[in-house]
Amino acid sequence: MCGRLVAMTNPKQLDYRDEIIARWGEPAYDRTQQWWQGLGDVGQEAFLAESQSLAQDWLACHARDLPPASLQAQALARRHYAWITAGWGGVAPTGTQLAGLAQMYPEDPRFAANYGGSDGARYVRDALMVLAAQISDE
Repeated sequence: MCGRLVAMTNPKQLDYRDEIIARWGEPAYDRTQQWWQGLGDVGQEAFLAESQSLAQDWLACHARDLPPASLQAQALARRHYAWITAGWGGVAPTGTQLAGLAQMYPEDPRFAANYGGSDGARYVRDALMVLAAQISDE
């Protein structure tokens, strides 16, 4: 993950301070805090609203039994990727980084809860893995 935070970028971020520092170091935590504060109230609200919108759209896509590689699921995966990029301060993850993050979704109950549990999180992971395979690691 190269010291960047995505899943824990939220108003409760302080709850994850120790975990962030243990995984990616204090500079990663500091960068994330600066980014989040730099968004201001309107930017923070917009970022969180997109997070909620993505979660709802993933649930709907999964409920329709669309394959993770379908055009609809991949359009949503690209939107999700753009949201992650915003959460990484405008730095787009490589394919390997996106795959690593996607793998965390079903493995971490905090991620999975956003997508209706582990089954929904596996669906998001699978769609993001299709996209990750198309993204360069350079």
